[in-house]
Amino acid sequence: SDTSDIIFRASELMAKVKKNKLTISSICQVTTLPKETVRRKVQTLCKKNILSLDKNNGVLIGTNYKKIYEAFVPSTHLALSQLMKKWKKADVIDYLLKL
Repeated sequence: SDTSDIIFRASELMAKVKKNKLTISSICQVTTLPKETVRRKVQTLCKKNILSLDKNNGVLIGTNYKKIYEAFVPSTHLALSQLMKKWKKADVIDYLLKL
């Protein structure tokens, strides 16, 4: 089934991610953004200590990530939940799942 194929591909991808470090090049491949754009964005996030960049380990989560995560996620979670409830009420979710 389509679901089992998706799960299989996702597990394959996660296995590759665990073996390989996250790099600017790998971010470029996934996002299709130009390398220089990704480098500048990663550099900006490193200056804010949201990410860190290490030659041996690649792009890593920085010390300020947890602070931003804790401040951002609860409000985003609530907003997403409200949006999904509206979509469910309007049968949008069922429509999207059938695509």
